[in-house]
Amino acid sequence: MKGMSFVTSVDKFVENKTDTLTDEHLPAIVSLYHMAEDLDNNGVTGPIVSAFGLAYRNLLKELGHKDDGPVDELEALLTR
Repeated sequence: MKGMSFVTSVDKFVENKTDTLTDEHLPAIVSLYHMAEDLDNNGVTGPIVSAFGLAYRNLLKELGHKDDGPVDELEALLTR
């Protein structure tokens, strides 16, 4: 998706999840937007991309999305 920004990706995510997002998700959404703006304006850095990915995956879990992808090793250790 050439030309896609992080902010645009969050916009599309929120737009596609309007039926399931509630006010309790606002802190996570605001965090995603702030990190997305930072990534778009200041370039991609490892720590911010990691934080963005973690926040995104956590929000997906709250919405009941099952992820059959790679296991987050840190999360696996913390939930033992």
